[in-house]
Amino acid sequence: MENQKENPAQENVAVEKKEVRKAYFPPYWEKRKKRLKKEFIQKLQDSANSEVIASDKFGEYRAGTFPHKAAIVSVQQENGMWSLHVVSEEFISSRLIEEIRYKYLPDDLLMAQLFGTREEAKVLKGVVLYEIPQPSKEEEK
Repeated sequence: MENQKENPAQENVAVEKKEVRKAYFPPYWEKRKKRLKKEFIQKLQDSANSEVIASDKFGEYRAGTFPHKAAIVSVQQENGMWSLHVVSEEFISSRLIEEIRYKYLPDDLLMAQLFGTREEAKVLKGVVLYEIPQPSKEEEK
């Protein structure tokens, strides 16, 4: 047994593997996947593997771009405030907005849709939800 040399390079080292998640494509987007740009598909993949920003009993929430039914959802968090932008080739109903809000944003947020000027509406396609700041429980005391 003394003849066996110990080689530190061959030691079994536990390496933490990061789980790679595949971007999910709903049926609407699966049919159109071949027509999507590679950069856009990579952006969806990066979003699926982005860091979890918040979590609650309903799920984990990430910033990024995600396909949802016939819509594309972009979630951002800047200066601690969340925003969500929904763009779709199909009609965006209030039920769809509600479904997307609760899927992609934490439950404890108060969100609102704001309507700007007509010029802003022409430039900004889709629906945008913004977080409205709430007094924290500590401030209420």
